[in-house]
Amino acid sequence: MTLLFTPSARYRLASHLGTAALILLLLTLPLAHVNALRTASIVLAMLCAGFVYLHADLNAEKATLFGTLAHL
Repeated sequence: MTLLFTPSARYRLASHLGTAALILLLLTLPLAHVNALRTASIVLAMLCAGFVYLHADLNAEKATLFGTLAHL
């Protein structure tokens, strides 16, 4: 679990989770009865994309309150 304390590991984890959420979204898109799963994958993909976009070690000028909260 200490591996997640490094910024590159958190960035890599967020990238993989975001990719998995987008794949899940694409797989559940044609199915009308899985609205909760589709909504959860959209939210997870947006959170991961926001974390990757605002990652303080890679984009110091873009890091705002959300970037600071992501490091807590």
